Amino acid sequence: MPEDNNPIPHWQRQDLPPMLTRRFEFETYAETRRFLDGVAKLAEEAGLYPNLSFGKPMSASPSTPTARKSDPTA
Repeated sequence: MPEDNNPIPHWQRQDLPPMLTRRFEFETYAETRRFLDGVAKLAEEAGLYPNLSFGKPMSASPSTPTARKSDPTA
């Protein structure tokens, strides 16, 4: 589905199998933890549990920050 027709901004939609994906990156473990705690609270309230995966972005230079802050509700 083309991005300009996407009814859910910032998310990628896949039809087969049906799936929504979005990448979130954080600068610190504390930011990651706050985000995950917020996702857990929403998941419990909704009774829906997302499939989450974790990884660390690679960069050419360890001194160059590659993470950016994201809002789970955006």
